Amino acid sequence: MASSLPIYTTNASSSDDPTSSPTPSIDEDDHEKWLQRLDSAEVAFVRNDLIERYTTAGHEREKAENEVDNFLRDRSRSEKFLDMRKMALEQEVGQWSPELGLWLGLAFMAGMVGNVAPKIWEGFNM
Repeated sequence: MASSLPIYTTNASSSDDPTSSPTPSIDEDDHEKWLQRLDSAEVAFVRNDLIERYTTAGHEREKAENEVDNFLRDRSRSEKFLDMRKMALEQEVGQWSPELGLWLGLAFMAGMVGNVAPKIWEGFNM
C-alpha cells in the first residue's frame, strides 16, 4: 500500500553537502496534483452527493462523511470513479463536441436536400 507521505530523491552530486535540500520526485508532483484535484469544486459536488446517498440509505451523517472521505483519499479506489462521474455529468449537462455538431448539421442538410430537391426538380420539369 502506498504511503501518503511525500517521496524525495536527493540530487546526485560529487559533494556531500548536508545543506543541500532534496528535490521532489515525480511521484510527489503527481501526489500534489491529486490533492489539488480533491480540493476542486467537482470533487466537492461528488462528495456531497455521495454523503447524501449514504444518509438517504439510513446511515448517520458522521459515518457517511468518514466513509466518503476515506474513499476519496484512496486514489486507487476513487480516481476511476471520479473520471467516470465527470464524463457522466458532462453527458448529462449536454456538452457537445464540435464533431457532434458538425454531424448533426450535415444530417440536417441532407434531410433538407432530400426533402426539397425532388420538389424543385418536379417544378422545373413541368
